[in-house]
Amino acid sequence: MPIINLHPEIAIPRGELSNPTFSANMHLTQLAWDRLGEDIDGIADGDMLILSWDQLKILWDLYKNGKVEILAKKMKVSPENTQESFFQVLTNFTSQLHMESCSTPANIDFAKLIEGILETDERELRRFCIYYRENLFFKNLEFYRTAFDTIFGAWQDLKQVRLLNRLNVEGSKYVISSIHFDNTKKTYGDLFEILDKTYNFLPLLVRLRTEHQFDRFTNTDLDGYLKSSLQNKIQHITSTEVVPIPDDKITNNKIRNSSHHNTIGIDLKTQMVNCEDRGSNVSLPYVDYLSRCTNLANYIAGQFILELDFIEFAQKA
Repeated sequence: MPIINLHPEIAIPRGELSNPTFSANMHLTQLAWDRLGEDIDGIADGDMLILSWDQLKILWDLYKNGKVEILAKKMKVSPENTQESFFQVLTNFTSQLHMESCSTPANIDFAKLIEGILETDERELRRFCIYYRENLFFKNLEFYRTAFDTIFGAWQDLKQVRLLNRLNVEGSKYVISSIHFDNTKKTYGDLFEILDKTYNFLPLLVRLRTEHQFDRFTNTDLDGYLKSSLQNKIQHITSTEVVPIPDDKITNNKIRNSSHHNTIGIDLKTQMVNCEDRGSNVSLPYVDYLSRCTNLANYIAGQFILELDFIEFAQKA
């Protein structure tokens, strides 16, 4: 049975597949009002972000290539304020991409965290600031650019579940009305790798808050820690109360391996995704796969927001 949907760029409840007058967008808009008290248009939200991303890419390329004067002209700022203004543009865009209703690092009281460290470990914090701005931030910035390229390369399908995730709706009750699996099959694996590479600032800051030092470990050194896996980095965090860690709703190694090594497939008729990993299979609805990609993207966005906030402080320290 063909999917009938007045709005083919948004997910539709399975039970409404044969209803030619059903509006998925009106349905989700009503859910948003009921659950959040907000008037949200799911299609407009997704379309606005892709347009903003097309504009941001131009600015980001100018920044990356050191075209300071051209970048300053485009942003209508003085050259000496170009980097600060560009980082503010990044913050504004990432905040639009980020969904506050989901648990991510950006939901914490970051100013309170920094104030707490300043009260007890000011000298160590300043030492961390120097290390961070000289060794981590600008490398991470390149990975975040790759993350955004990955997210918006899969946006035709990801935007269809964005509102579902924000509303915490059970995705298995919905189907995607336009599928571009070739664009999304590697999305989860690619984003997982980016989180693995950028998950350094937060755990080191948490160690500074809880252990009063950021670069001393029992069984390894800082370089070994930074090169270790995501799970190993998480295991070194002695307190999960300071900032939410990536949990199993965000990270799944079997899905990651299958997506990364391209042993993932989809049955277009049932919209079930099959992930093969070392002889074992994981099956899940395509909506759930996209939701996992979205959760991962949202955590990365939340992490990036904090880094953009912290770099301004670190550059003055």
